[in-house]
Amino acid sequence: MRHSLTAMALSAALVAFLVFAGMLQNVFAPIPLIEQLQGYLDPETKLYVGMGEIVNYSADSYPMGNVKLDLEFQGDNGRVHYSEPTVTNLLPVKGGFSIPPGMALPFVIVLNDTSLSSKVKSIEDVASQTGSGTWKPADLVVTPGQIHSISESEFDGVKYKTWAIEGTILNNYTQPTTHVYVVAGIHEGYRLVGVAGYSQKDKQPLTLGGMEKKNFTLYATMPANVNPDRVNFLAESDDSSMMRDNYLPILSKYSVNGVPVGSVDNVIIDNKTVTFTAELSNFARKDVDFDVVFQVLKVPFSGQYGNTINDDLLLQQSTTADLQVLHSSINALGTATVDYSWTADSGGYYAYAIYVVNDLDSPKMLSKPFMYKVSGYPPRFLASDMLHVK
Repeated sequence: MRHSLTAMALSAALVAFLVFAGMLQNVFAPIPLIEQLQGYLDPETKLYVGMGEIVNYSADSYPMGNVKLDLEFQGDNGRVHYSEPTVTNLLPVKGGFSIPPGMALPFVIVLNDTSLSSKVKSIEDVASQTGSGTWKPADLVVTPGQIHSISESEFDGVKYKTWAIEGTILNNYTQPTTHVYVVAGIHEGYRLVGVAGYSQKDKQPLTLGGMEKKNFTLYATMPANVNPDRVNFLAESDDSSMMRDNYLPILSKYSVNGVPVGSVDNVIIDNKTVTFTAELSNFARKDVDFDVVFQVLKVPFSGQYGNTINDDLLLQQSTTADLQVLHSSINALGTATVDYSWTADSGGYYAYAIYVVNDLDSPKMLSKPFMYKVSGYPPRFLASDMLHVK
């Protein structure tokens, strides 16, 4: 079903949503693959441990997998190179961990040499690489529990605390699943202070029967002056991935038809009608109803370039040229395609955005929003990223 709306006819809730969603665009800007890479000397094993989070901020909406780490442990007497072929396979899960868009996989790697470990001062990412992952049905539901200190220790004049990270995990499917692992990135504010889920103390993997729920406890030793207040979980099994808010369904592909092939600056001359297409994938075992919001913005861009042009400012000054809301549905573990056509009524530069929401009355984002806009790094307005109507 197609709803044709003007900016004046929008509900207050949808207007507020579009303003908020527009602010979210920078959240998905490209950033380094590994966040907060750091290391420490483990007080129990006396081995140097590197930890960090691999974050999927890819431009598309596909999961990352087959991540290869290429690191260097650095000390006063030189450097030790470390290569981990597939850090997403550190835990024996069939197919390894896949990292959905906007999600993070916390990881640890260990330098298994006590002599070298005592000399390491820092760790650096040299040339890590990522590959594509695959979707598994989203059956695993993780519910956070308590995080609390259970013991204290001291090593080399530094005091440490060991923390227990508790929660429950549910297999929300009628069939059993094996090799269930939960990993956790432990934060103090926005700072990563610990990683759990890779220790033998964690008593993993779990096996979950159909619709079965189990408690789990993970352990992490951290400096005593750390006060963790937030935990990010990621879970995977041989058969299933973790259910996540805001990723149901996924806007997996998007395209524009009607722009002449090989045209300079995406100029639309002979035919001013273009068709926007959104392809969506559902990795849940249930049918989903949703709305797709297509927004076309007329941007006050003169065609002149310069480093002083600011993406966000131009977007704030843009006006809505057209807005279409299309209702659709998608079967469990299925795909769907939604498209709409737009005809420009005047020349100029245009950007467009695609949002997937649950409904119009109280819109909640179901997928990462997509905006074909001023882009590039550093922020600059590029005509190749817009539709130029003459």
